[in-house]
Amino acid sequence: MIVTPINPSTQKTTQRVLLFHISWQTYKSLLAEMGGKISSLLSYSQGVLEIIMPSDLHEIINCLLKRIVTVLLLIDV
Repeated sequence: MIVTPINPSTQKTTQRVLLFHISWQTYKSLLAEMGGKISSLLSYSQGVLEIIMPSDLHEIINCLLKRIVTVLLLIDV
């Protein structure tokens, strides 16, 4: 297995990693292990697995939007 970081950075940006020579069964096992709570995006094509981890800013905005939607749903219009 060869691991190649696509975007090596010390900043808090989205991180991407490529893993080569990964079997389809290994990919399916990873998905099963992660369950329904996958914070990373996994994509697989012809033995290459790409894992994308969102930035901290992305996660903060995501949580903020969830709270805004929740409050809007609670408001009686």
